[in-house]
Amino acid sequence: MRHLRSRTVTTALVSASLLAIGGLTAPPAAAASCPGGDSITIIAVRGSGEKSTDHNGFGATMADLTQRAVAGINGPAVGIPVSTHSIDYLAVAVGYGGWNHYPANYNNSVMDGENTLYSYIMGIANAPCGLARWRSVALGPKLLLFGYSQGAHVVGDVFNALPQEVVDYMVSGVVLIGDPRFKGSQSAVNVGTYDRGDNGIATPLLGGRKWRDTSLVHSYCIANDPICNVSASNLLLCKKFPSSCPHIHYVDNLLAGNLTWTAVAASWAVVMVESGLCGPVAPRLIRPDGC
Repeated sequence: MRHLRSRTVTTALVSASLLAIGGLTAPPAAAASCPGGDSITIIAVRGSGEKSTDHNGFGATMADLTQRAVAGINGPAVGIPVSTHSIDYLAVAVGYGGWNHYPANYNNSVMDGENTLYSYIMGIANAPCGLARWRSVALGPKLLLFGYSQGAHVVGDVFNALPQEVVDYMVSGVVLIGDPRFKGSQSAVNVGTYDRGDNGIATPLLGGRKWRDTSLVHSYCIANDPICNVSASNLLLCKKFPSSCPHIHYVDNLLAGNLTWTAVAASWAVVMVESGLCGPVAPRLIRPDGC
């Protein structure tokens, strides 16, 4: 049976080197030159085989999702400063031969992405206008984390490894598309036409994630995508007809109302930003703007 609205979870096996990057260091006091209100940074991680030169490092799917989210955040409903950043990492190509045919350096590629993403997030958190500002005046930078394919593997693992304070104060939402660690039976975060009986291509080996906060995550998977819903028939379909493979069509697979999956995901991300404009879910100080 297909499910249009459900959700996913998985246990993150994060590399030792990622964890070794460590917890929070004591950041300096908030600087007087910080922006006057909230701001959003969208951090996107491209998929397998996509190069740093593809769509300015975002890759096709993440570029489309990011552009849509930026347009929504710049709109009248939100209207706060937004910046974007793509994570540069190996992103090795994998093909549709199945997990046993994945390149030997896939895990190294994921680890490269995880370490780079984690370091970038912690750089924002530990900057003078990061967590220190949240602690002092209860406003500051917020983050949207986007990942596609191998990039979704990276983002999901890193989200589960971030210090709790970073998640509580700074993460507005997490969007995963075509996650190799998708688990079909877990409905807390999954969205799409996926089959609940099928999991991601990496899930049998790595297990399912146990999400630290399901309210912050949407994981998108559509029918017959062999990366997030692996089966022999799905793999064969994409191996024989790679240009028709559902895994690469989240940007143009149309739903009712001529919406694409990236449009749906971007709309959810914008709502998450809008709903968090008055600060994090965690207890906070009274803000100077009255939130």
